[in-house]
Amino acid sequence: GEQRFFMGWAQIWRAKERDEYVRSLLQTSLYLPPSFRANAAAGNVDGFYAAFGIKPEHRLYRAPAERVRIW
Repeated sequence: GEQRFFMGWAQIWRAKERDEYVRSLLQTSLYLPPSFRANAAAGNVDGFYAAFGIKPEHRLYRAPAERVRIW
């Protein structure tokens, strides 16, 4: 169930983009490209680490002190 939530989140932001387009978006748009939105947001949620067993050696790992806390 928990994995399905994060898989659904990733599917919402699924997109096929060329590197040139991503560079252009980063320079001109107020919003991040979809791939950044999917991965950056999930990396701040503790449940993401529990659902997929993310450990410090994994690429998407972010130390607890570095995760964004809003509430």
